[in-house]
Amino acid sequence: FELLDLDGFAAHAGRPGAQLLDVRMPHERAREPLPGAAQRFVPDLRDGAPAGLDPARPVLVACGSGRRAAIAATLLA
Repeated sequence: FELLDLDGFAAHAGRPGAQLLDVRMPHERAREPLPGAAQRFVPDLRDGAPAGLDPARPVLVACGSGRRAAIAATLLA
């Protein structure tokens, strides 16, 4: 997986067909929603990718600091 800064994330998220996974806490998602993103609690990803995400395509994973996104990306790899 590749870690992106906010500008890099925004550039990739704006591409057609981008897949978004939001692993932030509910209060974080409420403050700054990511329209169209699948939402999951990181430990739930041990069971695999959320329905609707194509595992053959890249997934952009969002969190507040990058830590949860890195863990989520590792679980999905």
